[in-house]
Amino acid sequence: MRPLWFPHYIPPLWFPHYIPPLWLPHYMCLLWLSQCMHSLWVSIYMRVLWFPHYMPLCGSPTTCPSVVPPLHAPLWFPHYMPLCGSPTTCIPVVPPVHACPVVPSLHAPLWLSVADVNECWRYPGRLCAQTCENTPGSYQCSCTTGFRLTSDGKNCEDVNECLNNPCGQECANIYGSYQCYCREGYHLREDGHTCDDIDECSQSMGHLCAFKCVNVEGSYQCACPEYGYTMSPNGRSCLDIDECTTGTHNCSLTETCYNIQGDHRCLSFSCPDNYRRVSDMRCERASCGNFMECQNSPLRITYYQLSFQTNTVVPAQIFRIGPSPAYAGDNIIISIPRGNEEGYFSTRKLNSYTGAVYLHRQVHHPRDFLIDVEMRLWRQGTFTTFVAKIYVFITAPAL
Repeated sequence: MRPLWFPHYIPPLWFPHYIPPLWLPHYMCLLWLSQCMHSLWVSIYMRVLWFPHYMPLCGSPTTCPSVVPPLHAPLWFPHYMPLCGSPTTCIPVVPPVHACPVVPSLHAPLWLSVADVNECWRYPGRLCAQTCENTPGSYQCSCTTGFRLTSDGKNCEDVNECLNNPCGQECANIYGSYQCYCREGYHLREDGHTCDDIDECSQSMGHLCAFKCVNVEGSYQCACPEYGYTMSPNGRSCLDIDECTTGTHNCSLTETCYNIQGDHRCLSFSCPDNYRRVSDMRCERASCGNFMECQNSPLRITYYQLSFQTNTVVPAQIFRIGPSPAYAGDNIIISIPRGNEEGYFSTRKLNSYTGAVYLHRQVHHPRDFLIDVEMRLWRQGTFTTFVAKIYVFITAPAL
């Protein structure tokens, strides 16, 4: 209900400081003709007493009756309440009704301004699969490293980083990341991407190869000496090549090939004067001029070849000698008259008709010896001498 004084536009005592009654018809649309205001009294009251600096009377779009020409507010009024803009007029749309445009120059106070809603805080974990970022008036989903946003803009899918070949050798894609690894024979650097060759030969705690280990890219290979050996099927140990059997020796027709570990020897067997060769390895005395000559010269000279390795445990029995056949009453004397100047060998009588030769000093390096082992047989009151010429080849250990 309007007070009785309102039709005459006489405001109460508290109102004249804001809107003079006589000017009021010139600056606002009348209540009963305007759709700009739901209530003139409420509009004026709210505008003057509550927030006269902020709230225009007209909305957008709305209409006002064409009752006034272009109007301008008095000096105290233009900063507070322009009816149809500041300055502007009612724009005719459908006569006799006119529209009031929005006043763009007005701003609401802080307590009346529109506040952005942080959807990420309001709906935690419901809007985005991983990371929610608030934006003015909305929000945006994003993904952490190793993921990418799907077409729906909310969910995240794993990125296969291995497609870009980030690793030096092998790459394994894992959820949200990737892992580099190396092939056998390589190890991963601290950078997590590069592979370096492993030197198995220098890092091995045991013996990978019998002779020599050669490191190659990503692995290793065993090698054998350049001559005398060949690689065994297991790829680690070496097998001796029998040059005498394979025909790869360099012996002449008058020499005999003898195979030793990793090599061979060309031996020449000749019989002394007054001896005849009865086999490849044996010479026998043809005749003797007198008894003393027969007592002092050997009846038979036989050649032997023996091969041992430098790691042979000493003392080691390397040769046995005795009469064949042996008879009761036989007795022998064993000695090494030649070839044992350094004392590597010794003899021992095992019984009355058997003797033995020993290697009793360690030979640390490959070496060849030729020793004469003499056996004097006492039988029926006379001595008969036999000589064994023994080639002793000390070789390196088997590979």
